[in-house]
Amino acid sequence: MSSSKTKISEEERIKLAEKLDRDLDEFIGSLEQKRYKDGWSEENWQEEFDRHPFFMKKAPEPGEEIHPMLEGLQQLKFDPEENSPEELAEKYKEDGNYWMKHKKYRIAIMNYTEGLNHSSGHENKELIANLYNNRSLAQFLLQNYRSAYVDAQNALKYKSKYDKVKLRIIKCNMELKKYDEACKDVEKFILEDPSNKDLIDVQKTALAKKAEKLRNERKAQMEEKKKRQEFQTLVQVLIQRNVKFEEIQRGDLISLLSIETIRPKIEPLENFPVSLDQQGSLYWPIVFCYPEFTITDILQRTHEMQTLNECLDDMFSSDETSAHNYKNPKSLHIYFENRLKCQVYKANPIIPIKDVVSDINFYIYNGYLMFYVLPPNSKAESDFLNQKKGFLKLLKK
Repeated sequence: MSSSKTKISEEERIKLAEKLDRDLDEFIGSLEQKRYKDGWSEENWQEEFDRHPFFMKKAPEPGEEIHPMLEGLQQLKFDPEENSPEELAEKYKEDGNYWMKHKKYRIAIMNYTEGLNHSSGHENKELIANLYNNRSLAQFLLQNYRSAYVDAQNALKYKSKYDKVKLRIIKCNMELKKYDEACKDVEKFILEDPSNKDLIDVQKTALAKKAEKLRNERKAQMEEKKKRQEFQTLVQVLIQRNVKFEEIQRGDLISLLSIETIRPKIEPLENFPVSLDQQGSLYWPIVFCYPEFTITDILQRTHEMQTLNECLDDMFSSDETSAHNYKNPKSLHIYFENRLKCQVYKANPIIPIKDVVSDINFYIYNGYLMFYVLPPNSKAESDFLNQKKGFLKLLKK
């Protein structure tokens, strides 16, 4: 049975093609229009591209969101069902090395620790030694010298001939200023390897550091002895000057007086306690209070032979804009307080401070001399003298 195909003209073929195109357009146009939401938008494509495991240029930072595909790869990489304990330890070591190169030492330590956690499942001593050594280095770079020392010692247990570990043990002791231990260790290691130049060099450094430490200790002991002697001399002079301290009312001043007692308890004077020069003269820290203005002046080192008037002259002449710029400082009245008797006494402003401090009623409190300055026959002076301990509040402002 024969069949024959109907031939169409070129014009008919063109019309048929146009009809098919129109039908296709109509079909596409009839489809529901939906926006593709799961793709990379113009705004975030670069970010998504950089997060994709196949294209990322750097590993995620700690705490940063991990791409689901990367998370899956990591789980697969460290799956205990897919890896033996030795393989897991090796992979954790590789990850730790990666973070070491990027100076993320704490993350590296975490990876080395995970690797060591799988060490009980295999007997690869070389790998265990490497993990301890690498963790020791990371701890050392973080200045955790004790932890670095412990890890280095553990590494040496699994690999006795481990030169870089031996050096780190010595360096850890040196950083911890344990120069005796460092010298003992390096001596032991040199006996095992007499030709090791690095050990010989570090031995020289350790011996030099040990000698320097001994010198510094001797120097510190001599300085401490000198300070004690100077303080005892100062105490003797204070006793000779009949100086009294409110904190020590009874007993032997020599045995009870301490550096803490004479240290001024006010911030600008803390580093200026009473001192003694080579000629046997005392220098006092002094606070002058002006109740009229509720302000103070401070003198850090005042020679005991100066008078109170001379102190006021010096302060007022150098502070012309002060609120207490009295026209005639020599006419001012100066008082000191005996807290034990709850009494105020008038000081003689023209005699040396040495004699004022020796007064039977003068007691030092908080390590410095305290005086109150007031204009004579003024309301401020009257109010001050009639107060009952109220003036003590002035010191706390």
